[in-house]
Order: sequence, then structure tokens, then C-alpha cells
Amino acid sequence: MTINMHDVTYAIIHMKIEDADTLATLKKRFYSIMSKHGVKNGKKVKNGVQCSNPEWVACNKLFYDRLTSKLEMDSLFIDKIPKKLWY
Repeated sequence: MTINMHDVTYAIIHMKIEDADTLATLKKRFYSIMSKHGVKNGKKVKNGVQCSNPEWVACNKLFYDRLTSKLEMDSLFIDKIPKKLWY
């Protein structure tokens, strides 16, 4: 099966991230995208993963960067910080 990385990355970039989402919910969405597009990780072994799939690694990094970006963008908007946390 050929993996269309354009479609996979598009799905990750456009994945909805809501303020009320938990990390578990976001991971389920990510795994759903991976499953839909046929992206699989390497072989699970006792001490980790053997032969990680390059597509998986790239998508995992993109997902991580997407979450980090969301957190950083939220922290820029100081109006979201509750009043009780201000002096």
C-alpha cells in the first residue's frame, strides 16, 4: 500500500484541537488518522520499537509540533488567563 503523505499531513494539520480536549482524545484522533491512511510504526519489542517507520516518525513529530503550537498560541493570548492569577 502506498502512503500519500500529503493527505496524512493535511489531516494532522487540520485536526481540530479544542480547549476541552484531553491528551487521550487527541491521541485517539492521531491514531485514527494513522489507521485511516495506513501509516504503521515499527515492530514493538521488549525495550521499545525496532525499525521505526519513517512515515510514522514524521507524522508523530508533526502531531507533537501541532500540539506544541496550540499551547504556545494559547499562551500568547493573555486575556484567557483567569483574573485570579493576576496580581
